Amino acid sequence: MLALLFVAGFGVTLSWVMLAMSALCVAFAGVLGTAAGFYSRQRWSVPGMLLLAASVYFFYRAWSSPVWDLAKEDALLLGLGLVVYLVSRCGRLCGAWMLVLAVVAVVNISYFGLQKLELDPMVPMDLVSVRAEQSADFGWFQDYGALGNGMAIMGWVLLCFATWARDKAKLLRVAMAVVGVLTLVVAMMSGSRSAIMSIAVAGVLYSVVSWVYSERFAYRLRQRVRTSLVLITLAGCVGLGVLGYLTFAERAGEGDAMPETNIRLAYWGMAVEQAMDSPVTGTGARSFSYECFRHWNTNLKTIEANPEFVHNEYLQAWSDYGLVGLLLMLAALLSHWGVAVYRLYQQEVDEDRHWVAVAGLIGLTVVMVHSLTDFPQRLPWNLCLAAMCLAWCYPRVAMKDREAQSSGKWLQVALVMLQIGISLAVGSYAAREAWAGRSLVESQQVREDGAWEVDTKVARLRELERASEASPDFRRYLNLARLYHTDLSKEGAAEAAVAHYEKSLERHPYNVVAALGLAGIHTGQRQFEKADEVYASIETYAAARDWWFEFYLTWARNKAYQAYKMTESGDWDGADTCLVEAIELLGKASSKSEPRLEFMRDIYINRIRLAMAAENYDKSAQLWVEVNEILPVWVIHDREARVHRSLGELYMRSAASEWKKRDPALAKVLFEKARQFFVDDQNISGKQESWRLERINYIDQQLKLLGVAGF
Repeated sequence: MLALLFVAGFGVTLSWVMLAMSALCVAFAGVLGTAAGFYSRQRWSVPGMLLLAASVYFFYRAWSSPVWDLAKEDALLLGLGLVVYLVSRCGRLCGAWMLVLAVVAVVNISYFGLQKLELDPMVPMDLVSVRAEQSADFGWFQDYGALGNGMAIMGWVLLCFATWARDKAKLLRVAMAVVGVLTLVVAMMSGSRSAIMSIAVAGVLYSVVSWVYSERFAYRLRQRVRTSLVLITLAGCVGLGVLGYLTFAERAGEGDAMPETNIRLAYWGMAVEQAMDSPVTGTGARSFSYECFRHWNTNLKTIEANPEFVHNEYLQAWSDYGLVGLLLMLAALLSHWGVAVYRLYQQEVDEDRHWVAVAGLIGLTVVMVHSLTDFPQRLPWNLCLAAMCLAWCYPRVAMKDREAQSSGKWLQVALVMLQIGISLAVGSYAAREAWAGRSLVESQQVREDGAWEVDTKVARLRELERASEASPDFRRYLNLARLYHTDLSKEGAAEAAVAHYEKSLERHPYNVVAALGLAGIHTGQRQFEKADEVYASIETYAAARDWWFEFYLTWARNKAYQAYKMTESGDWDGADTCLVEAIELLGKASSKSEPRLEFMRDIYINRIRLAMAAENYDKSAQLWVEVNEILPVWVIHDREARVHRSLGELYMRSAASEWKKRDPALAKVLFEKARQFFVDDQNISGKQESWRLERINYIDQQLKLLGVAGF
């Protein structure tokens, strides 16, 4: 019970360290509980074997995935859920579960109320600072979706206990009913549309099960029960309809960004395309977080969403684990769900465990429906709730069938050893990771994902380095590199940043943030070729996020620096080639148009300068034609850029040079072009400036002399 309370308090955020600590507590409780006799004596049936088969396959695919630092999260979550499932099969722990659910529900109801009143409730141990900064009403949870799912499961389980635990004290059942109703209200007010839909489906199932169950009552009692059920159902429909309408209306008007429904539909299409790359075994655990960018929906900008998950656990399983993983997962879920329905309908469940079967059935329904549009089971506490419901779908059978359903002595011993073995395996790995991350907990750095912000006061190098040495992870290396990158003027900082960026990319070669940081340092050190190699290696995964990272603009700037370096060494053809490549990169860009177009204009001007320096005047004229065809007028005529003035100066100097070289005909052409540029500059600026008049008068004098000479 204490282990579950720990998970409920700290397993509600996407943190690897907190996940490890949660798994360690649950695994430790699993070992002690099994040793103390808290294990199921029922034999394993088809649903249990399917679940074990699915777990083995998922563990294998996680271990063989391209990026272990992402896959290990799936593996540890799966291990945590498996331990909870095995322990929850023991019927004697149902009461402890109910106590934990009631406590967690009351705490979250209280927190939700305080947040609604704009008060600042205490965050346990102040470990996860990002939660204290949330402006929405999330209770203890990280976001509204997780809150809605967790509270929906707990609410329905509490209501099932209050409805069918007829052997319990009436006052206790009434108290559980009140807490259950309030919990469902909070779930419906969480802002999660997925929670609203799952509550509605579970409510229909609850009504059906209650209606069928009433068949065993006497006629008059059955009529009263069904009348009460109809009234309660109508009241629930009204409440759900009102709160559901408010939630959907609020979420539909969240701003001018792409509606979230369209964003998730885009995710699902990307997941299907990814799944088709490897439809049988998938592309690896958590691979959608980076493979999705290879199948990016062009209507979806990164600023509107930056996906980590598909927001559909079934498509997530297909894209990451393939059709094999999807079918195994569905078989495990549906077989448990089907067994619960069959046993309840056939009345094969003990009367004192009837509420357990119904709670498992309805809770699992909430999980399966919510998983169609979200990923709340990625949080440890929500996963524990799902595993509990899964185990409760296979409750203790009636006395007449109990002997037939019991496992043999040696098989029972094997199952107990399996339960202890899984708990020890999960616990040992979780202990290693929790111990490695203890310094991060002390310095409040338990969030290691993309939301991590560089702050040298909080993110101390020593703690990160200790954690990285004990348990290497691409996020930790990335955070270390970013810390060193913030002040490259310090001795050895650049070398340390490069080393940590490279270590991060070794562990996650598709990590665009690390690649951009590494390329930026190479560019700053004038190692333009190395930077170019890094940009090219990550283009496939960075192109979709160009709006956010300005990837092509940054790469084009590196090309321009490379061209400047070649110009210094006299390699004008190589410099022009680099500038051409820079223009091509800018043509692929989808980032902010103004700086991109202005930089493209500057590159064209530099290409014209190179052509003029090489006395290739035809090429320079052709480039100017391209400038006017490709770029908008406002970019060319920008007053601050003074493009026409700079080109006028350039042509005037070239004309003077050609005259000195005894080519007055060419000099005349160049003088005329220079004069036109100066005139155009005056029209753009709208000012009569003395320097311009001096140059125009000078050119007129030269043209007059050339005219006298017959040119």
